[in-house]
Amino acid sequence: MAIMLYSHATDKDTAYAGAWGGLAKTRALCALFVPGDPDVGFAAAKGASETALRLDSTQSDAYTARGMVHLFHEQNFPAAQAAFARAISLDSTRFEPWLFRSWAYIGVSKLDSAVSSVRRAKELQPAGDPIIGVRLATVLRYDGHTEEAEREVADVLKGDSTNRIARAEQLEIDNEKGRCEGQAAKNLRWVENNPMPWARAHVAYHWASCGEPTRARRYADSVAAEGSTDAYVDFFALAVVYAGLGDTDKMFQSLSQAVAQHNVLLFFLGRHFAFQPYHGNPKFVALMKKAHVE
Repeated sequence: MAIMLYSHATDKDTAYAGAWGGLAKTRALCALFVPGDPDVGFAAAKGASETALRLDSTQSDAYTARGMVHLFHEQNFPAAQAAFARAISLDSTRFEPWLFRSWAYIGVSKLDSAVSSVRRAKELQPAGDPIIGVRLATVLRYDGHTEEAEREVADVLKGDSTNRIARAEQLEIDNEKGRCEGQAAKNLRWVENNPMPWARAHVAYHWASCGEPTRARRYADSVAAEGSTDAYVDFFALAVVYAGLGDTDKMFQSLSQAVAQHNVLLFFLGRHFAFQPYHGNPKFVALMKKAHVE
């Protein structure tokens, strides 16, 4: 609906920079969260952001969209940081550039800066919106502050025990800590029907780690088989499952495809717990270099 309304506005007035900026940011968000290949959405976001900035170089939303393209689609983390910094300098009250800048910092292993940036995003988030609290938990976990991350998730779930994003984050924490029984098993049931590939991957990782490797492999191989069709496959998420199964060959195969497709989650490559055992492997080091991840 947002894309339709912004597009209608730009059709009526092709010089309306604000509409182009809003369209660019919306296109980038849809590229991230709508199922399917994000390439088309990011290309549209890039084009709309350039149009907006050509018309008005003070468009904060357009710089945010430009940063999202650099971050999620090009893995150009310095350019992403510069774009988000420019967006913030033009309007420091928007939470989005602060949030996304934290991911760019993770990509270059500047974890203190990532935590600081997402904390600022949380201060600016709309009232009643729990998403940034969950994302703060993610960044804290990657910075090694797991207990504080769990407190952030618990705080979100206290307000809404059905929050799927918070439940998925807690499942990642459970997987990282090797928890299989008790509350971890109960939490798994909240996430099992989540259709998002990232959440499904961590469900399968739990199966692989907690006594159901056959089930996990069946899931992973079925997803891999989709790669021979025209269906878009999130190869980074698939690599997480194969890492959980200890299938090094298929893990590397999936990661190589993730790098080739400029997977939106590559900024996590150097930090995700599933890949920690491979950090000294020359093939893994080469993939990190190719993805511009530190």
